[in-house]
Amino acid sequence: MYNTLFIHVCYPKTASTTLQMHFFPQINNSIYLGKHYKGLKIFDFDEQIFNKVLFFPNKQTIDSNIKLLRNKIDKTLKRSNIIISNEKITYSSLRFSNIENSISQFYIIDNLNKLFPPHLYDIRIIINIRKQIEIISSIFAQSYTHYFSKNSVSNSFNKFLNNLIDIQHGGKYSNNLLNFHHALEYDKILDYYINKFGKNNIHLLIYEELLYSPEDYYRRLLGYLNQKDYDYKNLKMNEIENKRLIEDGGKLTRKYSLYDQMSYLKKKYFKGYEIAPGCRLLFKPLKKINLPRKKENKIIQYEGKQEKNTKLLYHNNNQRLKKSFNIDLDTYLY
Repeated sequence: MYNTLFIHVCYPKTASTTLQMHFFPQINNSIYLGKHYKGLKIFDFDEQIFNKVLFFPNKQTIDSNIKLLRNKIDKTLKRSNIIISNEKITYSSLRFSNIENSISQFYIIDNLNKLFPPHLYDIRIIINIRKQIEIISSIFAQSYTHYFSKNSVSNSFNKFLNNLIDIQHGGKYSNNLLNFHHALEYDKILDYYINKFGKNNIHLLIYEELLYSPEDYYRRLLGYLNQKDYDYKNLKMNEIENKRLIEDGGKLTRKYSLYDQMSYLKKKYFKGYEIAPGCRLLFKPLKKINLPRKKENKIIQYEGKQEKNTKLLYHNNNQRLKKSFNIDLDTYLY
């Protein structure tokens, strides 16, 4: 009988880096498979195969890729629980550019179900959400320079928001914009997970609880991971990593280096070519050379009624989620 496979489906900007660096590696009787942060001695599973199965499955290789990944996972599950944490599961639906499209959350969930069907695995899905008006501006600021700035639908926050808000009135919109919107309809996403994995296997975390009641948040998460006897006080969780910088009431976009520009041009014009690891070191100094950002797109913030209208766009969705999971979203102004 296998141990339990925990999959942490973290929406971006929900303290995923903090959990991956400081929390998951501390969990007893579990092996954390996720980002290999410098200084952490963790088992690093083959992310390339994982990505090929979930995001870009090829009909000719999908079965062999699933078999390879299952073999690796199954060997580990025989001796320990596994925790997988990967924000790409959601991030892939929430960013796009003129050379890279987003992927439907429902499509990704279908592929996750094919990879780890509940009749073969004792699987638990832990989903970490954040209120939409905050996550939208944070994601846009995080991904503007590398993604949104390079698409005519989203090259300004004002334009992007107006297009997003207008979805409620119907009409024809790009798949990229629809994927973004549907990924933030939390009740529909959670319902789809329930349909694929069963309600008892789906657990929900609220990012705002981490900010205002961290002890409750971590105790809840420890319970989901079957660590109810673990002493919360043993955790060294005093800081949230990778905070988005704030200026003049808005979120700052990421800096854009010459290295980033070279990477973009490589994706656009030489997509099928790989750069040898030794050659990559030659380009590393380019990361220190930052290119200027346009002043009007440096700070991301809502204007006029945009914040109110964005909140209304997801209000009914959040109310259904509140009833379905019997959770308090009103305290955190969802």
